[in-house]
Amino acid sequence: MKEFTVSIILILLGMMVSTTYASAASVLQFSPTSVDTNPGKTFTLKITLDPHGVKNYTSKMEVHFPADILKMNSFTFGDGWLPLSVSGYDLVDNTKGILIKSAGYPGGVLNPITFGTISFTAKKEGSGTITLAGNSLVLNATNQDVLSNSPMQEQVTIKAVQTTTPTSTPETVNPTSLFDITVKPALPAQQSKIPLIILIVVGILFVLFVVRWIFVVVKNRKKQGIRK
Repeated sequence: MKEFTVSIILILLGMMVSTTYASAASVLQFSPTSVDTNPGKTFTLKITLDPHGVKNYTSKMEVHFPADILKMNSFTFGDGWLPLSVSGYDLVDNTKGILIKSAGYPGGVLNPITFGTISFTAKKEGSGTITLAGNSLVLNATNQDVLSNSPMQEQVTIKAVQTTTPTSTPETVNPTSLFDITVKPALPAQQSKIPLIILIVVGILFVLFVVRWIFVVVKNRKKQGIRK
C-alpha cells in the first residue's frame, strides 16, 4: 500500500513539473509577421522575447533568410542586453543567409522585451521565408533551454516596382525682356498733298490758256471782218 501511494505521489509530482515547464516556456516573436516590399527598399524586423513569467538570462537567436532576394544590413540589440561575441554565437553571412546573435541579460528578464532589430534590403523581385532556426535557445537560471517556438517562420514577398509617370502640365514661362518694346498698329499712310496742288495749278493754267486762246481767235476774226 505504501509503495502504491509513493508511486502515485511521484507520478503527480512529475506531471506538475512537466506542466510548469510547459506553461513557462519562452517564445521569440517576429514583428511584423509578413512583409510586402519592392526591390531596393529597406525594412526592419523586430525580435521580441516573451519569458512567460520565468526569468531568462541568456538568449541565442539564429535566423535564416533567403540571401538571393535579401541583404542583411545590420542588427541592433535591445536595451539592457550584453552581446556575446564568440565563435558560434555571433555570425553574419549574407552569402548563405545566416544571422546568429547571442546576448545575456544581467539579473534576468521576466517580462516581454525586445531582443533586437534586423535591417534588411530587398535585392530583387521574389518571395521567401525568414526562419528562426532550431539552433536558437533561451536559458533560464539553471541553464535549461526553455525556448518553445523554434523553428519559427515569416513570409517575405518582394514585388516588382510599380512606377507611375506623373502627368505634368507644361508651365508657360514668360521670358524677361531687357527692353520694353511696344508695337503699335500702323497708321494708314497719308497721301501727299503736293501732287494734288500741282494738278490743280496745271488745270487752272490749262483753263486760262484755253480761254486766252479762244479770246485771241475771236479777236483776230473780228479784225479780219472789219478789213473786208
